[in-house]
Amino acid sequence: QDRDEEDKKNLLSRSKCQSGVPEDQSLCPCKDGDKPCYWSSCATTHENSNEWISFRLNSMVCLVHSITLQPYQAWWQVSRGAHPPVYSPKEVYVEFGALQECIDTDGRSVIKDKWRWSAASCTRAVPQTLQGLEWVFEKPLLVLGGYCKVHLMGKVQRQTVVGQEEFYCCIAYMGIKGCALP
Repeated sequence: QDRDEEDKKNLLSRSKCQSGVPEDQSLCPCKDGDKPCYWSSCATTHENSNEWISFRLNSMVCLVHSITLQPYQAWWQVSRGAHPPVYSPKEVYVEFGALQECIDTDGRSVIKDKWRWSAASCTRAVPQTLQGLEWVFEKPLLVLGGYCKVHLMGKVQRQTVVGQEEFYCCIAYMGIKGCALP
């Protein structure tokens, strides 16, 4: 992530400012840059750079039916006559499985990137729109291991602030729908 406050925990609920309604946007804490309501990649000069975000699911064994990915629309970065930029990735694919989890010396859970996957998707293009991607799987995916790893491939939007013209990927919401199995 770019800054500590642009954490993946911001992805777990929908932000009002992403509704496209000006009244909702004026109430959002992200309008002043104080409390972001999105996750952000680090800046890069390479549009083909990749990122990933991992999530712990509610169950070690589940069926996943669909995934929603809503890119962040920076409604406050509007130039005259232009649409607000949408910081979507070019493409996305997901893997489900298990990550190795360890306990550090302070007793905190630490995830190491040792991935054992049980199911994976194909790659899908992400529309550069506020609506983003609603991906319903033809057949539910059986997930063993309790984790989802979302690969964000490439970037399409440069920062619009003069002097900061690197590529970014920002996600406003990420939802995974399914059901736990006993």
